[in-house]
Formats: sequence, C-alpha cells, structure tokens
Amino acid sequence: MSQTLFIIDGHAQIYRAYYAVTGLTSPSGEPTGATFGYVNMLFKLFQVRKPTHVVLAMDAGTSGREAVDASYKAQRKPMPEDMPQQIDRILQISETLEIPLFRAEGFEADDAIATLVRKIRTDPTCGDCKIYMCTKDKDLDQLIDDQCVMFDIQANEEMNAAGLVAKKGYTPAQARDVLALTGDAVDNIPGIPGVGPKTAAKWIAQYGTIDNLIARKDEITGKIGEAFRQNLHVLENSRKLVELQFDVPIQAMDWTAAQVHPEKLPALAPIFHQLGFSKLLTLLDQVLAQYRDQLTAAPLAPPKAPTQPSPATPAVFNAASATAARSGKPARSNTPPPSGGLFDQVSDEVSTQPTPTEEDEITLATAAPEHAMQTDSELVDQRFMAPRDQATGLRPVEGEYVLVNTPQKLDAMLATLRQQLEEARQNSRTPWLAVDTETDALGSMSSNLCGISLSAKEGTGFYVAVRGAVEDVLDETVVRDCLGPLLSDDNNPKAGQNLKYDLNALRNFGLQLNGVDFDSMVASYVRW
Repeated sequence: MSQTLFIIDGHAQIYRAYYAVTGLTSPSGEPTGATFGYVNMLFKLFQVRKPTHVVLAMDAGTSGREAVDASYKAQRKPMPEDMPQQIDRILQISETLEIPLFRAEGFEADDAIATLVRKIRTDPTCGDCKIYMCTKDKDLDQLIDDQCVMFDIQANEEMNAAGLVAKKGYTPAQARDVLALTGDAVDNIPGIPGVGPKTAAKWIAQYGTIDNLIARKDEITGKIGEAFRQNLHVLENSRKLVELQFDVPIQAMDWTAAQVHPEKLPALAPIFHQLGFSKLLTLLDQVLAQYRDQLTAAPLAPPKAPTQPSPATPAVFNAASATAARSGKPARSNTPPPSGGLFDQVSDEVSTQPTPTEEDEITLATAAPEHAMQTDSELVDQRFMAPRDQATGLRPVEGEYVLVNTPQKLDAMLATLRQQLEEARQNSRTPWLAVDTETDALGSMSSNLCGISLSAKEGTGFYVAVRGAVEDVLDETVVRDCLGPLLSDDNNPKAGQNLKYDLNALRNFGLQLNGVDFDSMVASYVRW
C-alpha cells in the first residue's frame, strides 16, 4: 500500500507564523500569534491535502555545526521572549493530535528531516512512499527527488527535482555546492563575495562540482574570478556547514503512529476556548467534517445531554475537581460545553463574521488584524459555554486538603488513600483515585513535574510537592518508590481531567499510571 507523509519543519513554520500574526493574545493575556498562525497552517494542510500521515521535526539545543565554525548563526538575535511559551503551546497541540515529534539534542530540524527521509528512502518496504517536506528551507533542496518534494503549505505548491532546476537552475545533487558558493548571511555561512545563486548555479552546471571548479579556477575571468581565487579557503567549511547530516539519533519511522488521528481533533476545542480562538473553532468544525467518514467509531454529533446526570457522575466530577481546581495545566476547562453538536454554527448574536469557505478561507495575513481588534469577551466562543445554573456536578466542595512535603506526611497520605479506596469497595462504590499533575511548562513531554494531586474521597485531597516555591519538597526517588505501586495498580481505577497529559507527565518523571477509568474531558464530548 502506498504511503504519503507530510513532514512539518516546526521552527520554520512557527517563526513564519510569529511574524505574520502579531499582537494577538488570549483573554488571559497569553501571547498567541504564533500559536494561532501555526494551527491555521496545520488546518489548511488538513483541508487542502487531507493527509494520511503527518510528523513534526524540531531543533533541539545547539546544531553541532559550531564545532566546524564557532561563528555559525552567532549573529542571530535571541528568540523573542514570548516565543518559548507559544512553542510549548504548539507542542501541546501536537501531542493532543498525537503527531510524532522528531528531534535530538545537538541537531537541527533539517538534519532530523534528512535522517528520517533517508531511513524511509532506504527502507525496501517504502519504495513507493511519497514524502512532502513542509518548509521553504533551501538547505533541504538536497533531499528532493521524484518521491520527496518540497511543499509550501500557504501557497499549496510543491517542488520536485524538475521544478528545482526550472526555478533555481540546479539539481538536488548540485544544491550543496551551490549553497556553499553563495553562503548564507542569515546563518553566517561565508561564501564567495559577489557570487549569487545564478552565478553559482551556472558554474556548477558547467563544471559539475566545486572540486572541478577549483581545479580550473584560472578559467574564471574578471573581478568575480579574482574574488573566487582569493576566497577558496572558505569553501571547505562552507560545504560542511550546508551539508545535511544523516546520522541524527531519532526514533524509527512508525507509520501507525504517524497516521492522522481525526478522532483526536475534538480535544482541541477546550484549548481553543481557553485561548479565545473563535475562528479556529469554526475551522475545527470544517476540518472534522472532512474526516466524518473516518469517524464512525467516534460519532461527530454527540447525543444531547440527559436532563439529569447519572448518579455516579457528580461524585466523579467532585472528586476530580478537588484536585484539578489547582491545576495550571493547559487545555483544561471547568466549564462544560452546552448541549448541541460540535459542528453547530455560531449564531449571529455570537459572531457577525461569516463562516469561512474554501473560496474565502482564513489566511495568516487576513485573520490576524481581525483577532487583534476583538475584545476578550468577543473572543470567547459561546458554543462551549453554559449558564452556571445549568452546570451540574461542578459545585465547589469544601473539605480538607493537605500539602504533602515530608516522608511522614507521604506515609500518612498513602495509608489514608488506601483506607478510603477500601471503604468505597465495601460500600459497593467504584474506588476511584482522582489524579492531577502540576508541571512547569505547557507540553507534558517537555516539562518537569512539580507536584501530584490525589483524592479518593469527596472533600479530601493531597498535594505531593516535588518541586516548587515551598521550602520543603520530597525527594524524587522517595516519591517514585512510594507512589509507584499505588499509581500502577490496575485495581485502583483512575479518574481525572485530560488524563493523557497526566499520564505523559508522570511517565517522564518515572511513574506509570495504569487503570485509567474515567476522563471528564473526554466524557464532556459524550454527555453534553
């Protein structure tokens, strides 16, 4: 079966979005321009190409090329202060959609892409695979062939080997030498003074390689020939700097994991609601509609909410909210969506903006000013709000909540939780253990665990402090040893809000969360 893969050059797309959408913030003041632009790009990819497989490649730390030339990229300005928070948010969105991330410390995204492409192209089972590199980075011209093309999402244009020759005058095999001759002022790669892309392409087309050009250097006449001979010393390092690396230690390509998961798209709605992305909520409906035929296992139009919640529901929401109320994790909402489908259009009273169509789609250039002028209240999409008097199972619960930051308190907490779980069993109630985590960043896979909230009985809860502003926190090894058996026990069903985030955060910390039984965020799409 033929496979088609879209590889997103993460930082390239994020920076492109950052400078295209300026001044946009969420109702809470979080900078969101790059996030909005990136998601708009991703949705456009889904709408225009409806890909079956998507992965994300990102830079990680240094590039490794500094060992060749210490001045490599040295003149670049630091990352804007409001960029890291948005990168974390974008990674959170990618995690929500289960888009695999390819990156390795000390390597650039270009090299991760190069390594991944080579792995696929040398895999005999992927001989007919078509790869789309979602980037405009000229360094990746080196990877283009009949089955691996450059793809510009915004312009919906792809460039194959023949297109590269027609547009730039050189073949993929000649790209490295052309780039070395011209250099790159942005990356601080020296080239031959006065030599631009056309001259470099002409020379390489005539002589084949830089080595042949050097061997016949006296044939180059005029001032440009003199400049070439005087600067031959820069070419060796320049070739090393532009040459892609194919040995990045990344995971193997997993085609099953890289499949687009349209059933995960509804989980973006709470995030968009939190960020005030009313237009993206409309686009979300449109994208979901495209995948309607693939979602028979997960109905797109949830049933209407029952007039009264089931008897077990309030207890679950109260137990979870006792710990989740402390949570600073993104994409969580204590306000459930109202009855009605995710695809219901916004009423005129909510928004006067027309629903985008294929002919009048939102672009980075046109969407940003409109959002920048909206007020916080206008940015909140009313489809995902319910009057307080209609919300059930979410009343505040007063009780006893304990900070656990000593081994003695940890032992006492475990004893209490086990007693409460046993009491629930004896009273023929589900022995739910509500779990919530606190982290120091938005992305569960790129953050550190700060604490764990646990509750097994309404009106009680514990916060296990691992790191933070409090004077005393628990040793990480002690926390793993003591909580490991409780959290990994399948006999203790777990409840929470967006537990996938908690599962990943705990796994990164070294704890396994088993027995996941109820997720209020997932349930909200079924109940309401």
